[in-house]
Amino acid sequence: MNYTGEVLGNLTSGIKRRAIYDNLLELAIDGDLKTIAGLRGASFHINSYQVNGVGLSGCCVFNVLTASSIEARPSTWLFEAWFEQKLFSDMASLRIGQLAANTEFAISEYSQAYLNATFGWPNIFAANMPSTAPNYPLATPGVRLKLSPNNQTNLLVALFNGDPSGAGFTGLQEILDPSGINFRLQESAIAHG
Repeated sequence: MNYTGEVLGNLTSGIKRRAIYDNLLELAIDGDLKTIAGLRGASFHINSYQVNGVGLSGCCVFNVLTASSIEARPSTWLFEAWFEQKLFSDMASLRIGQLAANTEFAISEYSQAYLNATFGWPNIFAANMPSTAPNYPLATPGVRLKLSPNNQTNLLVALFNGDPSGAGFTGLQEILDPSGINFRLQESAIAHG
């Protein structure tokens, strides 16, 4: 369980001068299926978010790049729910389920040290992919293969639903999938590697 609360304010410019409080409660569970069911190398992960408050970007600034990395419409969201099987003495792993590209692809491990959301999932991806691609707060059905030939090298490739909410480029992704449980399979796929 992780709780993040923020007080942000817009002192000049933008649409409104105002201070806001928003917060995010994240609940996650990881399970080792060898211990639970005797399946060697198998595990699962489920995490969800409870988002509350009004984001500064949506109410006061109307900027393209959100002021906060937790800003989303107030709701309870299922984020990721996947099964993973490790293979070949843990040199490979296959993950399948509700996945987000921003947890393993094109994200800085130091991004949480900064306030602005631009230090997380690159906005060039979000602006040029339908429904901002599979990243917070919307994951999508997918499959990921990870190869780890040694301790210093990881090779990843994934295939995701190409439009997590079906909103396309309308900006309505959080309205069309208000809880993260659409599990869309109808769109073209996108690949990351």
